[in-house]
Amino acid sequence: MKFAIYSYNGAGASMKYLSHYLDDAPILSRHSALDLSNTILINYGASYLTIPWNSSWFNEPRKINNAVYKLRSFALFADHGIPFPRLTQDCRVAQDWLQQGKTIFARQTASGAEGEGIIICHPDNRNTSLPSAEFYSEALGHNHEYRVHVVCGQVISCGQKYQRQADASPWIRNMKNGWIFLLDVQAPAVVKEMGRQAVVALGLDFGAADIGYKIADNKAWVFEVNSAPTMSQKTAAHYATAFKKESV
Repeated sequence: MKFAIYSYNGAGASMKYLSHYLDDAPILSRHSALDLSNTILINYGASYLTIPWNSSWFNEPRKINNAVYKLRSFALFADHGIPFPRLTQDCRVAQDWLQQGKTIFARQTASGAEGEGIIICHPDNRNTSLPSAEFYSEALGHNHEYRVHVVCGQVISCGQKYQRQADASPWIRNMKNGWIFLLDVQAPAVVKEMGRQAVVALGLDFGAADIGYKIADNKAWVFEVNSAPTMSQKTAAHYATAFKKESV
């Protein structure tokens, strides 16, 4: 059986790596002619696809919506008993948290990625009114942050965010803010299991869960699940192996 990749953001490096390890699978986009007969389709982040869905393909579009819209994600995490940061859509409640000395993230959008739309509100400004936002969440003060890659309910790889720059932001840990991933690390068991559960709870066949971990009490929280995770060459090889195994 041959593979094809439908990518919401075109043929970037991640998709080229994955295509290579899937025997040069074609990378499709909005402008591609979709002839998917005898093909296993890997849907990389496209929630808008309207083609009739085949149960042998990976990541149905409506399930990707569960990951894209964060409030929907958190509702599903709550339904499955998966811990996540405390949040509210009530500005007055978030203001109380700020008064109690908590750092608050004012989230301007519930569908942003890579820290988009986040305003960090520190308790040293507790007498300042919070900006309006779609929702607010409480910073956890976690020690480490991991990305847990999952395919069909199985953890295939874990990465750990590593501080590359001395002035890297401790609040939003992405490449723009001075962080990179260490690949194929041995994450704590609670981190791997929570990542696995988070991807499954959203109904995704594959995804990458961002997990915060606090060493002192061996606790973990899920921040989000990525339905179109960035892949290094090594990570793409793990995904390709898993896709082939699940498609036999």
